[in-house]
Amino acid sequence: MTICFGSIAIGYTRDAWYRQKLEMTDEAIRNGVYLKMLSQREALSIVATPILDTLIASGRYEDAVAVADVLIEAYPANAYTLVKKGTAYYRLLDANIIQKYPKQSDIPADRIAYANELYKANREAFAKAEALGWREPKLN
Repeated sequence: MTICFGSIAIGYTRDAWYRQKLEMTDEAIRNGVYLKMLSQREALSIVATPILDTLIASGRYEDAVAVADVLIEAYPANAYTLVKKGTAYYRLLDANIIQKYPKQSDIPADRIAYANELYKANREAFAKAEALGWREPKLN
């Protein structure tokens, strides 16, 4: 039996409770996404992840991608950071391509490669998180 300290809980919580409340695949647990003892470097990566939310919320998508890269280097199994990196790439795509060129045929030839790079980077970030066992949470 494993007992975990929750970051906001008072006392101890059993792994089974976390698994019941949060959608954790066996694959994600095996890959160290959840319920893993973290090194100091990995823990610092987790502590720093809210920076990504702030950068994305303020429209600093390129900065969010750069910070995500540093955090992923410190903790490659940080699926949340991979998801946020994918989100930042989508927001770049939306702001720089989709909003400006509503129809795909309107995208200038010199922007198509850029649009494809953003789309590919978005998909790769989410694919890496999914390969670790992360699954998109179901909405109520």
